[in-house]
Amino acid sequence: MLKEIRDVRQIAGEPLRRWFSSATQDLVVWNDEHGSVLAFQFCYDKGSVEHAVRWDAEKGFRYLKVDDGESGGGLRYKASPLLLANGAPDVTYMLACFGQNDAHLPESIRMQIVGKLDEYRQMISETKNEKI
Repeated sequence: MLKEIRDVRQIAGEPLRRWFSSATQDLVVWNDEHGSVLAFQFCYDKGSVEHAVRWDAEKGFRYLKVDDGESGGGLRYKASPLLLANGAPDVTYMLACFGQNDAHLPESIRMQIVGKLDEYRQMISETKNEKI
């Protein structure tokens, strides 16, 4: 289950940041003073082929693959994880992953994230239909 990490570093000038984590997922949410979600990053399939979806009002949705900095072989030291562009997501799968671990989230955050992910699914579906 996603559980909140307390005492998350806050950056001056940014909205309130909250971080929820489980063994397979991370959710970082930026809230305004009323609790509305201004932006979020949802990472899933940690420990496997990790992916992330980011949303904010200015840039909209971005789907990313997480390069964990482990690959590369040789004598190379572990690098910092990077987020790389990764094509079209399976948002239905993403929603299912989120739903498996969202029970401990505050209801208002859970509903806002589900709403945005569903909006993303509809947007991708419409884009696919336009190409046909």
